[in-house]
Amino acid sequence: MVTLRESPVTCALHRQRGFILVATLWLLALLTVAASYLAYWTTEAIDNAWREQQAWRAAIDAHGTQAAVLYLLSTQRFTVAGLTLELPLTPANTEEFEQPVGNELTLDDRRYRGLGQTVFALQDEAGLVGLTYPNSTQLEQLLGLLGIPLEQRSPLIAKLQDYSDTDDLYRLNGAEARQYQERGQSPPPNRELLTAWEARAVLDWSGYEALWQSQRLPRLTTARVSNYPNPNTAPLLNLQTLTNVDVEAARRIVAGRPYLSYYALNVVVGAPLPIDELSFSLLPSESIRLTLSHPDWPGRREIHIELTPQNTAQPWLIDYALDLPADNDPTTSPPAPVASPVFAEAPAAPPARTR
Repeated sequence: MVTLRESPVTCALHRQRGFILVATLWLLALLTVAASYLAYWTTEAIDNAWREQQAWRAAIDAHGTQAAVLYLLSTQRFTVAGLTLELPLTPANTEEFEQPVGNELTLDDRRYRGLGQTVFALQDEAGLVGLTYPNSTQLEQLLGLLGIPLEQRSPLIAKLQDYSDTDDLYRLNGAEARQYQERGQSPPPNRELLTAWEARAVLDWSGYEALWQSQRLPRLTTARVSNYPNPNTAPLLNLQTLTNVDVEAARRIVAGRPYLSYYALNVVVGAPLPIDELSFSLLPSESIRLTLSHPDWPGRREIHIELTPQNTAQPWLIDYALDLPADNDPTTSPPAPVASPVFAEAPAAPPARTR
């Protein structure tokens, strides 16, 4: 048998062809990887641009809603039912001024639809329990409704009072700088609270999870000085801090709002409220909490507004604003529409000119 040998030139050609094939396969693999990366990068860029556009849209809608609410607060009048949406009128007398007109935005934290997908709520802070110079009886009752045992309520209130008073004297069961230092906490500032959330810095208050679960205590309280909660704007739990008002009576009060007189309120409660008729108001105060939320936001924004109607150049002041976690309460009702042109969506395109 004769064995044929390939010439050196033929062997070289075969090796070159094999190298070219391998190189081509590697090049195709690299191109495939590059194309996949480019497609992934393009998709990510498009998604990021879309999310950024949505975030800008949400911010614009929220700012527009805030501006619309501030406009209404500074131009419309309050009745016992809330903030009116009518044109400014001059009532003939005080009683007519207070009478409901039927189109009010309630100031009891009810949710409303703002611009776009923004949701807002207004809360009269006179309907909340005050933490600055608190009414100890009411605050103790509220702490009980939030699950704090009876024997632990008075010490918590004493520490709150020591935290915000202007001296360094101890109350019974209270705490001043030394007790805070022993716990490794910042000493009390001995001034009025700036926000309801500041109560969490008071000694022992942060240890009661029931107060902060679903942001319950900050939603029910205010840093402003407050006497009795306004029955027309107070949350259900705050109504139960009033003497002779249990949960059923509180529900009747909410269902029967608004009230024009102390007598009408007593009829609904079923027993006289042992408080001075002149010690609380049925009209909203000039301190309003505005809450804004949006589906594209991870949380919500609280804006605390002080109305200054005597100052024509600046009819409101924003005391402070907080960005807070979302309050995912499954019992929250869907937002209601607002019958006011200030919440109308801007047209997508300018209207056609008419001849």
